[in-house]
Amino acid sequence: MAPFSLLMAEEIEEIKVTGSYIGTRANDIGTEIIDQSDFNDLNISTVGEISKYLSSAAGAHFQSNTLDGVDQGMSAITLRGLDHASTLVLINQRRQTFAGTPSHEGEGYIDVNIIPEIAMNRVEILKEGATSLYGSDAVAGVINFVTHDDFEGLKINLSQQETTNYDQKDDVIGVLYGKKFIDSNLVIAANILKRSALPSIEIPRIAENGLSTLGNTFKVAEADTILSGDYAGSYSAGDWVADPNCLENGGVIQGPFCKFLYGTRFNIVNDEDHEKFYISYKKDLGNLSFGIKYIDSSIDVNDNPQSPSYPALSFMSRKILPGQGGSPFNVPVTWYGRPLGSAFPSPISPKDIDQYHFSSSVIIELRNQANLELSFTKSRHKNFHNRPDTINSRMEKAIAGNGGVNGNETWNL
Repeated sequence: MAPFSLLMAEEIEEIKVTGSYIGTRANDIGTEIIDQSDFNDLNISTVGEISKYLSSAAGAHFQSNTLDGVDQGMSAITLRGLDHASTLVLINQRRQTFAGTPSHEGEGYIDVNIIPEIAMNRVEILKEGATSLYGSDAVAGVINFVTHDDFEGLKINLSQQETTNYDQKDDVIGVLYGKKFIDSNLVIAANILKRSALPSIEIPRIAENGLSTLGNTFKVAEADTILSGDYAGSYSAGDWVADPNCLENGGVIQGPFCKFLYGTRFNIVNDEDHEKFYISYKKDLGNLSFGIKYIDSSIDVNDNPQSPSYPALSFMSRKILPGQGGSPFNVPVTWYGRPLGSAFPSPISPKDIDQYHFSSSVIIELRNQANLELSFTKSRHKNFHNRPDTINSRMEKAIAGNGGVNGNETWNL
């Protein structure tokens, strides 16, 4: 996907071509152009939401995805149902740095949340594989976001979107200003989004179904009898024993298990602040022209509540011996649970996502209707997030009675 200049006798000065280097007939190549009018008609808050209206888009993500991965506040557009790394995303025909954290599937991708919505001029989409000339990240196709560089006047966008049945809102403020001088153009834009949270607990008959079997349950390896205490009783080998204080601690009893109710702890939509700025300047000096474009994006995920801790999966394949971790059993048991469960509050996992994209180019008009273009691009994606959890090696030492700084502390399961 690249611009080509044609000098002809007609009045056409420039033709933008979105295509493939694969040798084939022109009408066999699937392309789609979303111009500014089409983009405005979609009435979306973020660029990633255009994937809802693209028949070729499959597997894209632009929502909170709070239950999986670490890519909250980020957005990817994927074509043809392939993985995120198979779609090449360009900004004004230039590459952008991959996201600082992978997708929930462990793949790298371009975070399209960098694009200021009000600065969008058009979107060019090549819906076919673009061969190895573009790199392996163009197997599914190419998406090129083209921003304004010759806008004149002032445009202000004020919008608010809210859910029909719940108290969640998106407030958007966008400003676009452009000025044309004798031989140059200046365009400046800013886009701000304030997004409020939608907790899952507000949606009935959904949150209560989010149950994990790994709450706090034990499986005894041998027959055992406990004479006193909360676990008093006789057990056969292989019996499941749920935490007797499961309900008091906020858990859910289902069958022999004390389950962890996580569905009420997460957001369907996180509380987020998006701030994006854009500047473009180009100047024509006869046989030479140059231009620069700069985009800066800052996204804050303010809440993003999580589980108090995640399941202790390593303990499902080992035994906890009598006396370890406060075990009341006289025989080895297997623990199916998590260090911090239903009795503990949910911590938040805020994120700060900063991106920038700078590109500059110089075009020199040569003889024989040819041009020489020199370009430079620099970009960055920085992602800082805090995800509280336990460290498995320290948890093992604590259960064995060797935890803490002095190696003499224990953890009571």
